[in-house]
Amino acid sequence: MEREKSKIKYCILKNQRVPAYMRKDGLFYYELRESGTQLYIEKRVIVDFGGTLVTNAEVLHGKECINLNTLRKKSLLKKEMVLNPFYINTNILKSQSMGKYRILDKAGNYTLIERLTKNTVERYVIAYNLNMQKGSWASGEYFLDLFSAVGFFNEKYKNQERREVA
Repeated sequence: MEREKSKIKYCILKNQRVPAYMRKDGLFYYELRESGTQLYIEKRVIVDFGGTLVTNAEVLHGKECINLNTLRKKSLLKKEMVLNPFYINTNILKSQSMGKYRILDKAGNYTLIERLTKNTVERYVIAYNLNMQKGSWASGEYFLDLFSAVGFFNEKYKNQERREVA
């Protein structure tokens, strides 16, 4: 009940499902169902899928569904409490060669970064042996969108790291 009274951090990914391999431990993933102009939070949506709600706390509490606006009216979800389910670090870094960038995730010698410089075509990079002082890396894999980059990174490097530990 204490969590019920506190504000919940959240992120809405419109019209996108988050596959299991992209999900972070400690976060809750719900699917949104569209019904007219309303969005309903459910565990799994088959028809009228509207996106994914990611939160840092349970929101259904045993119910099958709840209206998204109900949570907003109860002041449990606030816009200023936005959660980014992909980033491990939201600090913006800067190097002379690369400009502004942000580290999204790490696995061994591989680092997933987001380049924040304007007009960067391939915004997301999986950098091997990132040198943060120089803003350079030995080799890299480049992506246009966040979903592709995170999915590839988790599948190839994060899951490999988990298999090696097990």
